[in-house]
Amino acid sequence: MLKIKKKWLKKVHRVKNEVKNRHKFLRLDKNEKIENYSNKLWMTFINQLTQDDFQAYPQIEELYLRLSKKISINRKNIYLSSGSDSSIKIFFEIFTKKKSRLITTDPCFPMYKVYSEINQNKLIFIKYNKNFTLDLKDFYKKINNKIDAIIIANPNSPVGDLIQEKDLIKIIKKSNKYGIPFFIDQAYFEFSKTDMIQLVKKFDNVIISRTFSKGMGAAGIRLAYIIANYKIIKLFENVRPLYEINQIAVRYGLFLIKNYSLAKNYCVKTIISRDKLCKIFEKNKIIVINSKTNSIHVKFGKNLNKVKKIFNNFRVLFKFSTLPHSNYKQWVRLTIFPDIEKEEFIKKIILCQK
Repeated sequence: MLKIKKKWLKKVHRVKNEVKNRHKFLRLDKNEKIENYSNKLWMTFINQLTQDDFQAYPQIEELYLRLSKKISINRKNIYLSSGSDSSIKIFFEIFTKKKSRLITTDPCFPMYKVYSEINQNKLIFIKYNKNFTLDLKDFYKKINNKIDAIIIANPNSPVGDLIQEKDLIKIIKKSNKYGIPFFIDQAYFEFSKTDMIQLVKKFDNVIISRTFSKGMGAAGIRLAYIIANYKIIKLFENVRPLYEINQIAVRYGLFLIKNYSLAKNYCVKTIISRDKLCKIFEKNKIIVINSKTNSIHVKFGKNLNKVKKIFNNFRVLFKFSTLPHSNYKQWVRLTIFPDIEKEEFIKKIILCQK
């Protein structure tokens, strides 16, 4: 019989929700970028790839230096990873052990729960108010010397709310008093017009995580980074894989940084369309929750089956919203992209509500 030392791993809950041939659909289910680069620009990237990029081991330092310059942070305060998920996994490996107590939100990014199960941690959940805002008093009250780590997404995923910096600083100060590492997952920061890098300079327990998947639209290459105190970065480097990322990710990361103005423009246009679509839904008496990410939550109620049929007819993938105090299948989360409010399927959805 096979010897399995960590038998609890058999019970770790993982969700399989893959749709075959997703590229043939309008993908509004995972907050991916929808708009493509021009063919000319795309071929510029493709033509610079060489066989060495596939045959040789990764050369990563240039990406570190370019990223350091772009975000105005010292190279020694950055750690590159193969997606935010990898950074989160390492965070759990470094700062938790069996029975460690971590504070997070409920709902939260699903992998927080997965890694807590793998590491046999106990999650302490912050309450949400009925208006879908985080109970900051509850958050502050839960921080004490028995807490081993804190991990939150800000803006939150999947809810989409944002803790303002002044409120967050008050909470960080208390966590720092107890020496608690504070991981802030900022995957959606480009859609919230917030930049919290300065918190790393003010507090030595703060870790900021960012990704190339959302605002920069590169979910497929798995590329992200953290910003933190050098002592924390050193811990991440000590437990990292042999190579943090692959060479194609290095190349594409350099390409994205060079052409960042295009990604920034995409985010600006997405924010405009997000707010416009919410106003259109509200005008037509459709209940909607705006967010600080590239998605919104819409309640279709008794018309949900009609809406699902419209999505199917237009080959649109969607996701049911995971919201606090709500029936799971009453709300739909839609990924937003520029000019989505002009799409024919949106017009059909509005008509079916009347």
